[in-house]
Amino acid sequence: MRPVAQRAGLTPIQLACQWNLAHGPVACVAPTLIQEVGADARPVETKRAELAALPIDLRLTAEDVEEIRAIGDNTGCMALKGANPEHSGEERPDRWDVDDHLVQVAERWGIAPERDLTKLAAQV
Repeated sequence: MRPVAQRAGLTPIQLACQWNLAHGPVACVAPTLIQEVGADARPVETKRAELAALPIDLRLTAEDVEEIRAIGDNTGCMALKGANPEHSGEERPDRWDVDDHLVQVAERWGIAPERDLTKLAAQV
């Protein structure tokens, strides 16, 4: 993601904020700043100053947002907890059947349980 940040003239923490703000429903971001320890740790005050210097104008293009989304896309890389079409039988704390109600909810949100809630086979 560094090339995206460099193109936009943003630091990594500013890129994270701009990424969130690039999504319509988001109007404000307030990251948690933690004082880390060690010789290379940056003081939290410098992180706060970096956030204060966050440009007001959105610097990420639609292509930048899509590039970052693609980098973080982990669809199908792991079995998800919760309702899963591969589960049948007794309900467990972290796994249960996809019942009729959940199928209706999935349809409403454009989710295909067999495609979106299962782990994909490794591609060779």
